[in-house]
Amino acid sequence: YTIAAILLIDVSYSMNYSDLKPTRFEISKTMTRLLVNKMNTKDLIGFVSFAGQVYDTVFPTTNRTRVIEKIDNQTLHPSTAIGTALETAIEMLETYPPGGRAIVLFSDGKNNFGVDVAPAVDDAVAKEIPVFTVSVGTYGLGEADPLALREIASETGGEFYEVRNEEIERLASAVSQISNEVKAGALKAVYNKLIIAVKDYHTPTVIFSALLVAALLLTWFTGV
Repeated sequence: YTIAAILLIDVSYSMNYSDLKPTRFEISKTMTRLLVNKMNTKDLIGFVSFAGQVYDTVFPTTNRTRVIEKIDNQTLHPSTAIGTALETAIEMLETYPPGGRAIVLFSDGKNNFGVDVAPAVDDAVAKEIPVFTVSVGTYGLGEADPLALREIASETGGEFYEVRNEEIERLASAVSQISNEVKAGALKAVYNKLIIAVKDYHTPTVIFSALLVAALLLTWFTGV
């Protein structure tokens, strides 16, 4: 079972702060590249960079080289429009099957431009698209607001992660956790749909559905 995931990376000026070495921006690019390479090769990975507006987009693809090239070529811009970026990512996932979609957002977390975040979050919830948020930056320093990112993840059914140590070994470990949980989050939506679909039927059908989900999880974790 494959998923379609959009990686959002904040390229606003505040990402140039060096509370994480060398900068929040470079740490985010490193983690995003690691995540692209960690995801199952059959999964579709898309990309969006944003500051006060959306700058670069790559629709979900198995072409990892194309995504990484976009990541490497990013530069910084003014303002931070998280709501606009989320809306863009949700629109890019419209044509993919419900229950197999996810968004991963790398940001220091403070929305200060563009549309409000709340409607975008509501849209993600309605379409069952979990948003996994990665906070890069020290709370209260240079626009960093991990609480806002935590709330986005909580409301959409994603997970929240906070980068406090830039050691590459720790980053790789965190990315491994993110990649597993992104897949599990998408599969959870599939599982919920299966259970709803069979709730009025006989027990063997429920057991079959549970076995199917177990098989999907096995496929992910073994890379088959």
